[in-house]
Amino acid sequence: MQATDWNKTNLPPLALLWRYGGWWRWLIVALILIGGGVTLRQPALGLGLLVCAAALAWFFRNPSRAVAADPMSVISPVDGVVDDLAITDGSPWIQGEALRIGIFLSVLDVHATRAPIMGTVREVLSTPGTHRNAISPKAGATNQRNEIRLSDSAGRSVILRQIAGAIARRVVFAPQPGDAVQAGAVVGMIRFGSRAELWLPVSTGYVAAVWHGERVRSGISVLARV
Repeated sequence: MQATDWNKTNLPPLALLWRYGGWWRWLIVALILIGGGVTLRQPALGLGLLVCAAALAWFFRNPSRAVAADPMSVISPVDGVVDDLAITDGSPWIQGEALRIGIFLSVLDVHATRAPIMGTVREVLSTPGTHRNAISPKAGATNQRNEIRLSDSAGRSVILRQIAGAIARRVVFAPQPGDAVQAGAVVGMIRFGSRAELWLPVSTGYVAAVWHGERVRSGISVLARV
């Protein structure tokens, strides 16, 4: 896959649904066709089906963002609320202490995942697990998840973790190891409510730029700086 595929920070209106919607996109099409067909005979049922289709399509929205491009900053990969901010260890690929920033996404948030830095995808690890409520920071160690290691031009590593939840049964990260990504590029999504985490090695100088409880927006909010 060419690196240019991951340079796009904004996609056409239905591109997120088409790329990462899976069988949900066909369900939406079916609801539209069935709803349109029964509206004349059973208006209430037909309208209900069309409303369900519109609600599902709205979930896969991907609003345009003016990405905060700064090589010394790490931007938020998702929309949501910072509910975990700690110095810890235990992340794959990081030796020693790491700054962990956890973000909880509700079902009402935009669920596109954006690259937190400009750099190269080094490793992608998909780990099976449970599907407990992702509102707890502990879900990152037990739930199904993708763990992605990226590095910037200076060799600094950033670990992105996409975590499935009780409703979000699938987390998708499209780039492969060796692919170059632009900061803010749409690289995947978490379907329905769940959480994301960033792990940043303290030894390379990363410090938090957000507060616990702060609402962040993907591609715009700066989470940490060198």
